[in-house]
Amino acid sequence: IDELQAYSPEHWDKIYYYLKNISELFNTVFIVMSATLPEIDKLKISKSPVFIDFIRLNQNRKGYFNNPNFSERVQFDLSMLSENKKSSLDDIMDRVFQESENYAALNNGQCRTLIEFIFKKAAGEFYEQIYDEAMLKGFEVKVLSGTILEPVRKKLISDLKSETAKEKDSKLILISTQVIEAGVDLDFDIGFKDTSILDSDEQLAGRINRNALKSGSKVFLFNYSDEYRIYGSDYRYKMQKES
Repeated sequence: IDELQAYSPEHWDKIYYYLKNISELFNTVFIVMSATLPEIDKLKISKSPVFIDFIRLNQNRKGYFNNPNFSERVQFDLSMLSENKKSSLDDIMDRVFQESENYAALNNGQCRTLIEFIFKKAAGEFYEQIYDEAMLKGFEVKVLSGTILEPVRKKLISDLKSETAKEKDSKLILISTQVIEAGVDLDFDIGFKDTSILDSDEQLAGRINRNALKSGSKVFLFNYSDEYRIYGSDYRYKMQKES
């Protein structure tokens, strides 16, 4: 079971109950995976002291987390965040061009940039805002969202992964919604993200420098949309605001 964190915490107890009973009744082993894996076995969903045993397949977690290929693969840049001011589309566009061109100047004129918005409307507005100037600056601009027809979405992802496309689109900006966070095996040089919850921000970072073969890869966080509209009832969002 991949990307378990995609379920709201209010459903984690139900997932725990399902895994426990199915594994016992059918003598089945479940492998649960995620870059931001919740420890649902720590939940106490009943008064019964009997709980399912979760086995950590990786016994040396710190060894992996502290390895430079993981800990130094991507750096977060928070310079666009402000407690009292949201970024405008103009602000975001200027920074996207600035950082993308800086990266391209140091990497043979190539830069693949990913920018994620929380809402499809915001992604569409940004596409309209940036397209003309991007064309003048030599950038290819593409959009990926959950409302794109599945065959078209698969074709777009396949094109983005191909070596021919990487050579053709030496400077690329992909504008996406949160559909990019799970089950999409794409690799970008730098990323921009409208902040939401930490799990989501970390998932976006997983699409940047995936193979740890580059240097200077960053994720720039900005505040544009009101994340409360999606995550207001999410326990993770509430804890994040209280901390």
